[in-house]
Amino acid sequence: MKAPGHAQVTAVELTRPADGDLIDEDRDFTVEGTVRNLGDADLRVFIYAVERRRFYLADYGPEDIDGNGRWSIQSTGIGYEFGDDGDAYQVQIVRADDTCRGRLRGLELGDDHYPEFSVLPDGCQVRTQVRVIEGEE
Repeated sequence: MKAPGHAQVTAVELTRPADGDLIDEDRDFTVEGTVRNLGDADLRVFIYAVERRRFYLADYGPEDIDGNGRWSIQSTGIGYEFGDDGDAYQVQIVRADDTCRGRLRGLELGDDHYPEFSVLPDGCQVRTQVRVIEGEE
């Protein structure tokens, strides 16, 4: 039982991709894991380009979470013009509250277009991340 006045922390586990996985620049990939205590928030996927120091929204929208807390989100590829084979990126799973959802609402993805941010929007909190490498699988 939680103490009054203390919100439970959202716990997210990322099971796919794994640390060090190769991600093809132009192919969608699946991001999977489990979550507890998400409440009314959504999970979203961002890719952090280490060399550019930019955050890119990298999913097509929030997905449903099953009764056991398992989730799977189809993510966009890294992008043709992001970098070169061997470059490192962070696949970040973000808890998106109402403020974050409002900022992301209506942003278009596709055709190698990724909404980018110098910092994550307010209300978007990284809950877990994994380092991936651009390259052919």
